[in-house]
Amino acid sequence: MKNGKKLSKRRRLAFLAVTTVVPAIIILFLLEISVRIFVPDLKPVQEIITPVSTDAERLLPFLRPHYGARLTTSEYVMSMKHNSLGFRDSEHLKKRPEDITRVVIIGDSFTYGWGVDQDQAYPALLEPLLDGAGDRQYEIFNMGIPDTGTVEARQIAQVAMTFDPQIIVLAMLLEDRWAVNGNDLVDNARKPQGEQASAAGRQPSAGVLTSTHNFLARNSALYACIMMRAGHAMRRQAIGMRDNRNRRELDAAWELTTGLLAELNARARASNVTFAVVRCPFYFDAQRDKPDRISARLTEVGEDLEIPVLDLLPGMQQLDTGSLYYQRDGHWTPAGNEAAAAIITPFIHSLTP
Repeated sequence: MKNGKKLSKRRRLAFLAVTTVVPAIIILFLLEISVRIFVPDLKPVQEIITPVSTDAERLLPFLRPHYGARLTTSEYVMSMKHNSLGFRDSEHLKKRPEDITRVVIIGDSFTYGWGVDQDQAYPALLEPLLDGAGDRQYEIFNMGIPDTGTVEARQIAQVAMTFDPQIIVLAMLLEDRWAVNGNDLVDNARKPQGEQASAAGRQPSAGVLTSTHNFLARNSALYACIMMRAGHAMRRQAIGMRDNRNRRELDAAWELTTGLLAELNARARASNVTFAVVRCPFYFDAQRDKPDRISARLTEVGEDLEIPVLDLLPGMQQLDTGSLYYQRDGHWTPAGNEAAAAIITPFIHSLTP
């Protein structure tokens, strides 16, 4: 009798699996096929025009000299052309002309100008704005490299110093909560103290959820479509839930970040160079109508270290933030780069010796 009951229970479970799980798998499979057929531009297509030579001399391992490519996504077409050092910029003379104020901007993909052409990135827009608003001429260097953070900024600053700049600006992407995406603070939380890293060697966060996300993002067009269309809304809803998680790691990351900023500032001062920080906000941060925890913390760090700090968040919150960011990609549109350049211009003027 007991064996009969066990067999009956197994049959019920098998029937439940056949009538619920199997149809769900079939539906997901059909949706996956449909997305791959009807949303062909979902995944970016990159055409390499000028590959990096295998024997190219790289000042830093993550720089790609003379690299050229074109990236096509569902939101934009972006051309990339690197100079002889590996930055998305024109060539610059080593010796600074006496009548020119040289400003080097270091940062990640937002500074690089991901999603726009080179002349639409905010560093390129700064030069005519600065020249037109004062009696001095400026030369702006774009030393932004995608996927880099504060640790790599220390290395890039060493390259910048060889061009005799008067001002070095570090544009930081910060998120004071645990996140899958790369940004200066969370990436620093994942690194051992003092570790020298390259962009290619940055480690993603550990954990089953992150591993599952990475696997699905690489292999499922349906998952990628859902994340692209609903990702920002999902992130905003999750912010409050995640605010107080991983505080120990994030507090340690703030200490590491503060130490790196202090080191960069000390090196700049030793060479009579002004060092400053600009905070670039995420889309979902700009969507909120109040300053966040990062604004206060970064201001405090700047005051303690005597580093000029500009937070772009308040200025961007006053604008139509929906037009400043690509809704799927999350980077700045041409309008977003124009807004950033307009806010940064008077800040650079205030730093000019």
